[in-house]
Amino acid sequence: MVVPAGLLCAWPDTEDSIPDGWERVASLDGMYLRGASVAGGTGGAATHTHTVALHTHTTSAHSHTLSGTSDAGAAQCTSILDITPQAQYISHAHTASGSTSPDAPYPGQASVTMDSQTNNSSYLQVIWIRSQGTTSIPPGAIVWLPRAIPTGWSAQAQGAFLLGAPAGADGGATHTRPASHSHTATASHTHSISHSHGGASDSATLTTINALLDAEYGLTIGASHLHPIVLDPFVETSGPATPDTHNTANMDPPWISLYAARNDTGAPASLQGMVLAFQGLAADVPPGWRLCDGTKGSPDLHANRFLYGATNDTDLLTTGGSAASHTHTAYTHTHTDATHAHANPVLGYMSSGQQAGVGSTGGTMHPMGDHQHAAGSIATETAGSTISSYAVVLASSVTTPPSANVLFVQYWPVGQISEAVNPYGQRARVWEDNIVGQIGFELSLPDGTWVAATYPFPAGSYRPSLEWLRDGRLHVAYDGGSGPGGIGHSYSTDDGETWV
Repeated sequence: MVVPAGLLCAWPDTEDSIPDGWERVASLDGMYLRGASVAGGTGGAATHTHTVALHTHTTSAHSHTLSGTSDAGAAQCTSILDITPQAQYISHAHTASGSTSPDAPYPGQASVTMDSQTNNSSYLQVIWIRSQGTTSIPPGAIVWLPRAIPTGWSAQAQGAFLLGAPAGADGGATHTRPASHSHTATASHTHSISHSHGGASDSATLTTINALLDAEYGLTIGASHLHPIVLDPFVETSGPATPDTHNTANMDPPWISLYAARNDTGAPASLQGMVLAFQGLAADVPPGWRLCDGTKGSPDLHANRFLYGATNDTDLLTTGGSAASHTHTAYTHTHTDATHAHANPVLGYMSSGQQAGVGSTGGTMHPMGDHQHAAGSIATETAGSTISSYAVVLASSVTTPPSANVLFVQYWPVGQISEAVNPYGQRARVWEDNIVGQIGFELSLPDGTWVAATYPFPAGSYRPSLEWLRDGRLHVAYDGGSGPGGIGHSYSTDDGETWV
C-alpha cells in the first residue's frame, strides 16, 4: 500500500537518511503534534514562568537612646527693661538622655522575578516527514497504532511523546521529565525603608546667670524648660532576601495513549489501523483513510489531544494529562534590617506653654523669650527593627508545549462490499471492516446520506453478501459464522433497523 501524498509519520534518525519518497516538514520543527478538528495553527510555548505581585513586610517599632549636651544658648528676658540689653540674656545649655519615641518603619514595595522552566514532558526527538505518494511506510519510520504491536514492528517512545527536532537537527535524542519542577528567584531583592522619631531634651539647669543681673538685682533661678529634638529621616535598604526554589508536580498536556510503532521489517510496509497525521482539510482525507474523530469505530484523537506512547496493550486509548494551569508553594522569605542611627539632631523651639525664665527675690517672674539651641554633642545610639517574613504567592501558569494542530487519520481499508435497494429506493450496504474485524452495515436516508445501524455480526465475520427480501427484510450471509460450513445468516426487521 502506497501512503498517499501529504500524510505524515515520524523519522527518528538523521536528516540525511530520510528515505526517498519522503521529505522533511520544516514548519513542524520543534513541534509536538496535537489532534484537532481543523488542521493548521500553532500554540503553546517552550518555557513558562510565574509572575509575582508587588509585596511589602511589617516591621517592629524601635527607639534610639539619646545622649550628649547641646550648645549653649542665650535666652532674652524681655520684661527686664531698665537694664542694658546685654544684661537681659541668660546663657544655658541642655543635656539629652532617655529614648526617642518609638516608630514603626514601613518598607517600600518590591517585586520578585522567577526564572523560566521547560514545558517539555518526556519525549523522543524525531523529524516529521511527509509522503510524496510513492512508497509505503519506510523501514525505521514510526507510526501510531491503537492495537497490539504485530511481528516486525516495535514499540518506541513508551511513556513519552514524539517531538519534532529543532531546525536542522536530527532525530533520536530523548528527554525524561523529572517528577517535579521548580522555579528560583532570579535575583535577591530589597526594600527601601524610610522613618523618623520624636524626642525631647532634658530640662536646663540655669547654673550661670548674667553677672550684672546677679549683682544688681539678686535674681534667682526660675522654671526650667524643654526643647523638642528632631531627627533626620533615615532611609535604608533592607538586607536581600535569599533566592528560593518552589516545587510542583509536572503537568503533561492532555493526551491519549497509542503505540508509537516502528517498522523493523526491513522493507516498506503498512499496518491496518495505523494512524498518521494530515495537514489538509477533512474533506480531502485520502480514500482508504478516515478521520480519527470517534465515529464508526475510529479512535477519538481530534479533541486537542497529544499522542502518548503506550507501554502495554492495557494502556491503549487511555487518557491523561491536563490543559489546566498550575502554581507552586508560596515564596516565603524575610530580610535583615541593618542597625542604624539618625544624623543631624536639631533642638527645636521651647515647647509651647512653658514658663521658662528667672525670677526676682520678690517672686516676680521674668519669662525667657522663645529660643532654640544647636545640637552640640547630642546624638542617637544605633538600633534596629525586625522585619517579618512574607509569603509571596506565585500566579498560576499553563505548561502547554509548542504544538501544531493536525488531523489524525487512520488507515481503513475496506474489503468486499455488497449493496441492495428495496422497491422504495432505500439502499443498504455491508462491507468487511478490516479495522474493527467484523462486518459493517449502513442504511441510506432520503437525502442520500448514509447512517450506521445496529447490527449483530460477530467479530471475525467477513465476505458478506446482502439481499433485500420481498417481505421488506434484509438478509446477510457471511463467512465466519456458526452455521454449517462456517456460514452465518442475519435477518433484519422490515424497517432494517434491528437484526435477528
